[in-house]
Amino acid sequence: MSLDSTEGNKFGNGIPGRPGNPIQLLEYVSSEDESFGKIVINDAALRIINNIREPVAIIAVVGSYRRGKSWFANVLHGRHDGFELGSKVEGCTRGIYMWDSPFIYEGKRVIVLDCEGIDDPNQEQAWAVKLFILCLIVSSTFIYNISGIVGRDDIGKLYLMTDLTKFIQPPTGYDFLPRLVVLLRDFQLEEPDDFRKYFIEKLNNVNEEIAKSIKNYFHDFNVFGLPHPGCNRSQLRDMENVATENLDKEFVDIVVTVVRSIYSNLNPKYIGSSTMTGMSFGKFLVDCVEKMNDPENSEQLSIPSEYETVIQYMSHKATDKCIEIYESGMNEEIRGRVPILWDEFDDIHNNYYNKAQEEFHNMIIGSSQQVIDFIDGFNVQIQKVKEKYVKINSEALHAYNHELAENLWKTHIKCRLNKENLFKDKAEFDAAEEAFRNDYQNQMMASPEAGAAITEFLDDNYSHALEILTELGTLKEEQANALRRLEEAQKESIKAQERVISLETAIKQGSLEGKQQAEKLERKMNDMAKNIENQKSQNEELKKQLLDQQRQMVEQQKVVAVEREKHMQRMMEREREAAAEREKIMQRIYEQEKESAARREALLLRQRGSGGGGGCQIL
Repeated sequence: MSLDSTEGNKFGNGIPGRPGNPIQLLEYVSSEDESFGKIVINDAALRIINNIREPVAIIAVVGSYRRGKSWFANVLHGRHDGFELGSKVEGCTRGIYMWDSPFIYEGKRVIVLDCEGIDDPNQEQAWAVKLFILCLIVSSTFIYNISGIVGRDDIGKLYLMTDLTKFIQPPTGYDFLPRLVVLLRDFQLEEPDDFRKYFIEKLNNVNEEIAKSIKNYFHDFNVFGLPHPGCNRSQLRDMENVATENLDKEFVDIVVTVVRSIYSNLNPKYIGSSTMTGMSFGKFLVDCVEKMNDPENSEQLSIPSEYETVIQYMSHKATDKCIEIYESGMNEEIRGRVPILWDEFDDIHNNYYNKAQEEFHNMIIGSSQQVIDFIDGFNVQIQKVKEKYVKINSEALHAYNHELAENLWKTHIKCRLNKENLFKDKAEFDAAEEAFRNDYQNQMMASPEAGAAITEFLDDNYSHALEILTELGTLKEEQANALRRLEEAQKESIKAQERVISLETAIKQGSLEGKQQAEKLERKMNDMAKNIENQKSQNEELKKQLLDQQRQMVEQQKVVAVEREKHMQRMMEREREAAAEREKIMQRIYEQEKESAARREALLLRQRGSGGGGGCQIL
């Protein structure tokens, strides 16, 4: 623990003071007809929770009223003051309060809940039961603060543990239950060797079923005996202003030991094999309260049902947020800059795709299979969004290259398609066409769209140019037809090359995205495996089953990724072979046309020679 504060009446002794003030999280509003009232959540407190990005650790301090419960909640913040302390007979805390500045401890954001005292004479019985159950469900550490005597009147609502399933439908095992810490206040007897054993024995004397239930439900619990603070009655009534040095040293030492033990064993709030962040915990809390408030609902809360609701909620929230991360980044980088080359486009996409993926993996929770399904669904969604930007850039690239082809055509070809500046012969036209193609090759924005743009442009203009040149006598009909055949072959070759380039890009991009996804998935699964290990489940067979399942899923995803890449490579090879074959066909057509042109030229020369020499014969 490293954070220190000068605010408030510090407890000191190595417990850091946490700045902030209490804020009410929940209050109970009684009904006029004496039926169960309504639990109301404070929106301001809920916003604080929802804004927490880290895993949350929820420490609920619960117990009998007027037993120093709120004071101990303050000490967890390293202070004597903070949560209001009462000096009257009736309890002071109403509802549940939390700190308005949850603090970081070992990567977890800690929320301490100071809960209304149970068994207050002015408290409705139904509310007392639901308060106990609610704190039990939402906390990751449940501190039960009771009298050190452990008599029938001191065990408070622990009797509810004898039939917990009456109020809660648990998931498999009891891993949803928090770590239990029992504080035996004003413990004046000789200290036993083992407080856990002592506590269970005392419970056995009062209620065997409670003792049995505690052992069955809480596989991880601890018991501490706190002696009397050692101060006089007036100081006890003013504990928020007392100085630590005025308290009994033994009491202070034990309090410090208890606080350190609580923090050294502090777990985050789990949901299956995932940790809850502020948003998922906030949703879980709201749903539990809504169920408790529903007059049509029985008293029982279904933990699996509530978990599933939270899991699906977080998936939707993660998808919406991460699509927004990707879209806002792409909008900023792409719009106003297109056209850009595809390598640059892919770099921009990969940057924001990676950021979106990172956040998505951090936000989603659930079982291994659910996590994989959510990731697959998110990838489908983000690819749809990507296609929007691909379309924008593709259209811009096509327009740029089409305009370039049009301008170069005007410069090299169109200006010579008239009687005043007509090409003299095919050779001159061929030279101009070659200059047109070379300039286009040098100035185009290299991409599949460049090939498509020039192909489309020549479809509209090349044949028309040949018609004009034939009509004006620059080309003979057979020469024009030969050029058309050659152009058609070139067009097919360009299309084949476009497909090869597109597939190469897709394979390269798919391989990169696949590796990123595999790395993030493996990291996510490793985190989930650690969470399973950390929960210290009683059901070791279930734990082993979950860990084995996660390992198998990671391996399956790796195999799927490898097979997908192999399939793409096979497609690539087929396209390359097809492109090479089309290139050969074009080359053969080109050679055939050259030979035909040469024969025609030779024939023409012989005919001219025969006509000029009178007696010469054509061999």
